[in-house]
Amino acid sequence: MMLPGLLEESGWALRAVGLMAVGVALGAGLALAWTRPQPRRPPSSPDYRPVVAGFESSPHAVALWDGKGRLLRCNSRYGALFTDPPPPPGPKPQPQPDGRWVLASTATLPGGFRLGLYSEVPPPAAPPPPAAAPLPLSQPPTAPWPSGRLRLLGVDDSPANLSVLRALLSNTGFTLETVTDGPAALEALTAAAASGQPFDAVLMDVVMPGMDGLECTRRIRALPGALGQVPVIPVTASSFPEDIAACHAAGMTGHVPKPVERVGLMRGIVLALGQGDLPEEEALRPLFRSELATRLRELDAALVNDLPLLGPVHAIAGTVGHLGGAGFVEEARAAMRALRDNHPDARSRVAELLDRLRAAYPESRE
Repeated sequence: MMLPGLLEESGWALRAVGLMAVGVALGAGLALAWTRPQPRRPPSSPDYRPVVAGFESSPHAVALWDGKGRLLRCNSRYGALFTDPPPPPGPKPQPQPDGRWVLASTATLPGGFRLGLYSEVPPPAAPPPPAAAPLPLSQPPTAPWPSGRLRLLGVDDSPANLSVLRALLSNTGFTLETVTDGPAALEALTAAAASGQPFDAVLMDVVMPGMDGLECTRRIRALPGALGQVPVIPVTASSFPEDIAACHAAGMTGHVPKPVERVGLMRGIVLALGQGDLPEEEALRPLFRSELATRLRELDAALVNDLPLLGPVHAIAGTVGHLGGAGFVEEARAAMRALRDNHPDARSRVAELLDRLRAAYPESRE
């Protein structure tokens, strides 16, 4: 009787020990789970309230996305700038479907959040168009040159531009009369022809209020006889091929781009009026000789007054080459290298170059 009771009591004891073991194990597991560092939950958008609070005051388009790419907040500038997904970030502006250009940058925040900053910017500057090659004359020259002084009519609504033409032609011996609109140009041409002193060419601005240069040229071409054949040279900042083609379609000849330079202006006149049997380079020699005389005077003044010499020597190298002085061009370049390297004999080399140029081109002493 004692043995079964003892066995029964031993079974309960074993059960109790088992339950206690399970309880200890569970308790240890809970304790371990409680004391183990818990993984941090990714922050939610309220954690970035200080960032979001400044969205509307930003001068840029700003947006915040979560780690799954969902848009959480953006300002009104962002909504006005984009109807489609924004462009990816990059170092250069990117075109949008509506023609605008946007510069985009993003930053990754803790928790996988992403902050985007976008600015609308002007489109990148287009590369300058290639210089238009001189086109053939649209009509035969009407005046032999240089058998006499040229009479030119300048037409431009800007008095400043007319002053530039007057200054550039001041040492050529040409006569320049100026008017500021198309109707005045037609009147001046008609009056000059009636007086027996017609103009040899017209330097015509293209973009003018009222009657523009294209319309004025068409009306000149409608005039009777030689008056309607006077060469009209476009002087304009519109240098795209289609602009030049429109000028020629209206009856203009050649093209002188703005801002006007002396060599470009003279080349346009040479091409429009012709030089008989003289090539263009020979026709321009008086201009280059006059230009060289000016450059030599500038260089002399720089030497006398101990001023920087690099600029005047560079200008001489660009001018004397048009006069066939290839050796002088190389000598000028060597002098420029000596000046850049601060060679002790640089100024004396420049002075020797000045003396040799004056000896080779005595007319430049004038």
